[in-house]
Amino acid sequence: MKAHHYDIVRKDNRHSMWLEDAEDLDSAESRVRELVSYWPGEFQIVDQHTHRIVASVSDQTDVKVIQDKSSVVVLKGCANKQ
Repeated sequence: MKAHHYDIVRKDNRHSMWLEDAEDLDSAESRVRELVSYWPGEFQIVDQHTHRIVASVSDQTDVKVIQDKSSVVVLKGCANKQ
């Protein structure tokens, strides 16, 4: 089975900006937590194979990890509050 790689994307009102890729979901989530700590905004993690959004950050405190259509896991406190 081929390993999935992930893209990290920052979204604003009109555009999506590709930032970097990650070799696994844990690395991508960790990097998004780091990014949002000093660059608040909306970030998405996209599976390069399926082109599906698998995780999203829409504010400074939550990462929503989308496992499938029936389950969403929210990790609280992933960024520094200012």
